[in-house]
Amino acid sequence: MLKDADIERIPKMIHNLFADIPYHLFKDNHENFYHAITFIAMKLVGIHILCEQAHKDGRIDAIVHTDKYIYIFEFKINSTAKAALQQAKDRNYHVPYLHSGKQIFIFGINFSQEKKGIADWEYEMISE
Repeated sequence: MLKDADIERIPKMIHNLFADIPYHLFKDNHENFYHAITFIAMKLVGIHILCEQAHKDGRIDAIVHTDKYIYIFEFKINSTAKAALQQAKDRNYHVPYLHSGKQIFIFGINFSQEKKGIADWEYEMISE
């Protein structure tokens, strides 16, 4: 799905991952809980993912590299996907990758403690 830029499946895959976690493991769940589970799941299936990448304007929550694409993820909890996406754009997280020759996608993903998964998500494709 990531290798083919199947955008609609990406958040669905993450959402389905959390749907199978027993409810009692969500105790005191914060953003880092969702971030870590997403990271581990992608890593285990062989996806090249980097987390908490330092940038001049902050830390990028997660970056996935494929042969053709770069996916930048900003995670929020109990907020909005729009706020997450806007943060990534405002902080220019994509700029170091503009000359990579790869298509860049920025995702804003908002997790909900109440729903125990993704509440909403947005993405934007970046053009040079």
